[in-house]
Amino acid sequence: QKAREYPQKNAVSFRNKNISYQDLNERANRLANLLIDRGIQKGDRVALALDRSEELIIALLGIMKSGAAYVPLDPAYPKKQIEYMLKDSSAKIFLTSRAYQNKFSSESEEIILDDVQNGLKECSKEDPNVAVNGADLAYVIYTSGSSGKPKGTQIEHHSLVNFLCSM
Repeated sequence: QKAREYPQKNAVSFRNKNISYQDLNERANRLANLLIDRGIQKGDRVALALDRSEELIIALLGIMKSGAAYVPLDPAYPKKQIEYMLKDSSAKIFLTSRAYQNKFSSESEEIILDDVQNGLKECSKEDPNVAVNGADLAYVIYTSGSSGKPKGTQIEHHSLVNFLCSM
């Protein structure tokens, strides 16, 4: 909605980089359409281990626009914990950067965002035709696992919207 209302307004600022609502929406759509082309369907899980950046925001939105739920993984966590979370979450795809390429063993398809940037330009910038409702899964967040194995908590879209509206 904001991309339509204020296409040129600044949506994201990070380290002297600014992204307009239109650019943010189009880049998230391109990633969503790439994920769909790679077989992601509504309800699937896509894990990601990225440093804080504008690309992280684009990835989170792209995953949700594909109908999938995101599984955020802190790359600073121990390797075994991240590998456990990748397996436990049944993530079909693992999005990461070159900094973490091949660092974690997983059955998930690993996509290096740095390497697919040119290919994303070939993907549609239009909104994917995926209907998501409040009861659909938005993301799975894991505890650190400091007292044993990490535990995943599933958060549905209605809970996420409720949280965001309360801020």
